[in-house]
Amino acid sequence: MITLSKCRLDSVCDFVNGGAWNESEYTESGLPVLKVSNFNANSFSIDNVSYLSVDASEKYKKHRLKKGDLVVATVGSHQSLVNSAAGRTIAVNGNTAGFYLNQNAVYIRVRDSSLLDQTYLSYVGESENFRHYIQVRGKGAANQMRIAIGDIKSYPIVLPPLPTQQKIAQILSAYDDLIENNLKRIKLLEETAQLTYEEWFVRMKFPGHEDVAVDAETGLPEGWVKKSLTDECDLTMGQSPKSDFYNEEQNGLPFHQGVKDYGFRFPENKTWSTEGSRIAEKGDILFSVRAPVGRLNIS
Repeated sequence: MITLSKCRLDSVCDFVNGGAWNESEYTESGLPVLKVSNFNANSFSIDNVSYLSVDASEKYKKHRLKKGDLVVATVGSHQSLVNSAAGRTIAVNGNTAGFYLNQNAVYIRVRDSSLLDQTYLSYVGESENFRHYIQVRGKGAANQMRIAIGDIKSYPIVLPPLPTQQKIAQILSAYDDLIENNLKRIKLLEETAQLTYEEWFVRMKFPGHEDVAVDAETGLPEGWVKKSLTDECDLTMGQSPKSDFYNEEQNGLPFHQGVKDYGFRFPENKTWSTEGSRIAEKGDILFSVRAPVGRLNIS
């Protein structure tokens, strides 16, 4: 029988706040900085990164992230706005190890690895149970909530024996690796499909194109026509009901608030609304008209 113990998180972990740096300290290149603006719901976006001078490495070394550190956004919006919510938790991977953590976030690192496995801590921290615990303790307005470090430190973490923690982490890591590899394969297939489309329908080099007659006036194969999208499709703009109608109890219909609810191909249902009249049907194409413009999903 496995023996479980429970303790406050701060009894087994160290907490380090992100650094607060003046704009004058940022440079064109150097030490990469991880800001809350780089946080997504479950991962980091490092397309737009700020840098500190290399000369500051020793001065700010306590803010340097290690692989496996659990990072928590302590400032953000209400938890219903998943991509910008206070309380987002993300484990540092190989892509962000060595970055320097900016303010409005804290990283959590195991103090004694003989008691708590860092990877196990990361999975606990990324769980809905942990996020809910800290998010319901957030204070402030819906668009600017703050979570106190003390409320994160008080989380009661369950500690199985260390070998059990490591086994749990090993199993979950294997699934994560499989998911990551499959996503890479899917991305390659998507790129291949895009290249095929351009080859066939932009450069008009589809199979058998050599034997197809081309209309001299349109430049298209005979029988083909070019039309405006509005000639063939109905375009419907989305709407924004008052937030009073939003809920997470699945009352009403799923309410998709743009790119932040987009999945790889289909949107993810995170928020529901009891009001709204512009309802997408199965198979409708969802097109983002706000940054990032042009992202697509299928209803």
